[in-house]
Amino acid sequence: MNFAKTILAATAISAGSAASALPVQFAGNGHWYEVVETQETHFGAFLGAMSLGGYLVTITDAAEQAFIESTFGNAARYWTGGNDMAVEGDFEWIDGPEAGTPFTYTNWRNGAPQSNYAGQDHVFLEDGTGEWVDVNGNNGNHVYAYLVEYTSYIPPVPVPAGLPLAAGALGLLAFAKRRKNKKA
Repeated sequence: MNFAKTILAATAISAGSAASALPVQFAGNGHWYEVVETQETHFGAFLGAMSLGGYLVTITDAAEQAFIESTFGNAARYWTGGNDMAVEGDFEWIDGPEAGTPFTYTNWRNGAPQSNYAGQDHVFLEDGTGEWVDVNGNNGNHVYAYLVEYTSYIPPVPVPAGLPLAAGALGLLAFAKRRKNKKA
């Protein structure tokens, strides 16, 4: 019987340890946002956001910018969905509902964008300020995360971390009971 109590205790501990951050909704536009921490190129971040069912963030006004800064802080550099690859100096959003539209709101760092440098086509949020900077999209060493935006979000139904352990424990108890009954 000690074995069964040990398994059940381990199951309870394991079930309580599962945690994940879910996207946060901004009331201003009803969209959902989450940070994915990784050192990806801009294209890698674009594919990552798409694989999650979202797109790289498109910041369209000061209220949305303030929400992002207050919710996620500005201690990391985040890729956004902005670039000027089509026409140097004409920044637009590459994905989401704003895909192909030029910026109507900006929060450029002093001296940015630096459109006179070839290849600095992709926008990220600067650490410490949340201001926008344009950099080479192949430089994943510069950017430490990306912001995913969803126009709608349905949270996944999580499988409790302890469920597989509990199922295994119940299976072992049933096996032990069956074996004990055969011996008797």
